Amino acid sequence: MNNMMSVLKSMWRNISMTITSLLLVILTLLVVGFVVILSINTHHIAKNVIDNISISTFLEPKISKKEKEQVENEIRNIDGVKKVTLSSKEVELKQVTKNFGNNGDKIYNYFEKNNPLSDVFVVEVKNNVTDFEVINQQIEKIHGVESSTYGEKTETKNFVNSMRMIQIISILVSIILLIISIFIITNTIKLNINARYKEIEIMRLVGATKRYIRLPFIFEGVLIGIIGALISSLFLLGGYYYSITYTLVGAFKDGLVNFRDIINIIFILLPLVGILIGIMGSRIAIRKHLKK
Repeated sequence: MNNMMSVLKSMWRNISMTITSLLLVILTLLVVGFVVILSINTHHIAKNVIDNISISTFLEPKISKKEKEQVENEIRNIDGVKKVTLSSKEVELKQVTKNFGNNGDKIYNYFEKNNPLSDVFVVEVKNNVTDFEVINQQIEKIHGVESSTYGEKTETKNFVNSMRMIQIISILVSIILLIISIFIITNTIKLNINARYKEIEIMRLVGATKRYIRLPFIFEGVLIGIIGALISSLFLLGGYYYSITYTLVGAFKDGLVNFRDIINIIFILLPLVGILIGIMGSRIAIRKHLKK
């Protein structure tokens, strides 16, 4: 308790340095938090899209029932396949004719006896699979399969690759920001230490250990990190809530991460990052100074 009081008094005596450090932590965590929210939502959107992508496998028109069962078994045995569902050519014809509105029933009745469509296996892949092309190629080689596709292959592949790239860039940006923030905080704390040079020298002269001298600065760094994390968390959560409630972003609300989930992530992650920045910045700064 006494140590905490002395840390608070020290921070108050050096209020300008404390405010500078706090502002730097807040700005850093705001950017880090924004990148984290962007990365989480990007991953969430990509996962939803990938989960809804299925491979449509069209069977040869004159395939027998036994051959159809054999094709289904072979597809099920492919690594990465989660579920195989048969959509008969009658069902396919109904789905196609629905697009013709009032004339749909007439078109369906006309083609019902001589249905030109094929039976289709709708193939769903496991959640961890993103390379649909590999599974699709294996399906196309199965005897009895006329063709197989997963929508617009190029667009799907480009979308998945784009989502991956955004996630990788987000992670790299977060790491770079953390390194920069630790460097900035370290230098800010160095200035704080230089301003209290005489105080540190007196402690050393009276026989204070390096640990005794170091601890107040580490406590100070942790406190600044926590306060900065809480303030930046409130700004980020307020901004996220406003965006999904009162702006055009709200139109995509169903595809974004739930606000409550974002609260849990931000209020856990940012304080941890803030503490990490405070501890590492303080330790690096004071260690270099104590070596003198």
